[in-house]
Amino acid sequence: MRTSLALRLANEPYVTYYWVEFLLPRLNDYDEFSDPQDRIIGIPGLRYRRERGGICLYRPGMPASILLTGFNPHWWDRVVTRLAPDYDLLQPKPDWTPEERAAYAAATTSPIDRDCCVIG
Repeated sequence: MRTSLALRLANEPYVTYYWVEFLLPRLNDYDEFSDPQDRIIGIPGLRYRRERGGICLYRPGMPASILLTGFNPHWWDRVVTRLAPDYDLLQPKPDWTPEERAAYAAATTSPIDRDCCVIG
């Protein structure tokens, strides 16, 4: 079963810029002691593709997607092209990177499983 949601954004280039900047995943500076969740800025595994009517946001291997409409999709491409060299966006990768998988796994682990300690 495929699940999708359509969102109509304001028809302003700066709105598109903020969506790209805050949603698309990129590597964060980290060291071996960093929490896996802190290694990715944005949404781990999130990818996009242009579709008729807008930009489809999805995660490879997951059934849900979001269709962004209401703006010129060329703006999205221009923003990604502009940010890619400075932000090291993970978009060109067709699948999840190991860092994204680790960040997602860390985020979906329940706090009890992650922060549990044994006393006694």
